[in-house]
Amino acid sequence: MTTIKVPDMMCENCVKRITNALTAAELTFQVNLAAKNVTIDGIIVANSNCWNVNSYSSKHVEINNVKVISGRQNGDGFTFQSCTDHTVTNSFARTWDDSLVIKNYSGSTKGITFRNMQVWTDLAQSMEIGYETDKGWTLDPEISDVLFENITVLYNFHKPVISIHNSDDAYVHAIVYRNIVVENAFMQGDNGNNKELIEMTLQNSAWSTVKDEFGSIDDVLIEGLTVLRTLDGKVPASRLSGYGEDNRITNVTLRNVTILGEKMTNLKQMKLRYDDYCEGIVVE
Repeated sequence: MTTIKVPDMMCENCVKRITNALTAAELTFQVNLAAKNVTIDGIIVANSNCWNVNSYSSKHVEINNVKVISGRQNGDGFTFQSCTDHTVTNSFARTWDDSLVIKNYSGSTKGITFRNMQVWTDLAQSMEIGYETDKGWTLDPEISDVLFENITVLYNFHKPVISIHNSDDAYVHAIVYRNIVVENAFMQGDNGNNKELIEMTLQNSAWSTVKDEFGSIDDVLIEGLTVLRTLDGKVPASRLSGYGEDNRITNVTLRNVTILGEKMTNLKQMKLRYDDYCEGIVVE
């Protein structure tokens, strides 16, 4: 029998809902409100009505060996909003929307790790920060200390594999993508647009809450990115776009990037475009 440990629920109503659902499913579980930690291990989530594994304004969550399969609209895989100290390991997601997602809904985000995972992205982005980065009108919102490590993207059919869409006014920084393998980078975008391998932007969108202020993106490391196959056998484009002198994308390092068996040594080879509001963009 599957055991689900839920050591750290902050809300009694949440505990009741989880208890009722898991009891009905004849699953064994443990609840501990005092510890203020949540551990989820060894479950399968299939075709949730909306986001599949969702954490909102929570702290101290560990998720391990969880499988998500969703063919529904808005079927995001693992999605966290305004959370702190979350770790997802040894898990899988096949999704009809973003696979691994971080947003700000009611405060800042810090200390999120996705490690040792496989994803299959039928629609949208594989590893997405945004678009909503300040939906709750937070003072000085941030998204920081985020790690994607040892991630295999089995397929991406739609939008960028790696994306930071700072569509509000947050300071997004200290973001690391390490040891990422993209087996099939088959992005086709929307009518030929938004099909980049990597995309980082500071722009309003349909999901923006803060319309008249913009944030920044700084200190991003992409290290050990390998792309095995593309749809046309060519290097896919990447794009970075800031907004203004005070709203820039800075200090982005792409290290040990290999695409179609060829090590990337410069921005031109990577087909990486950036505008005048980007600086410190280097390939090593």
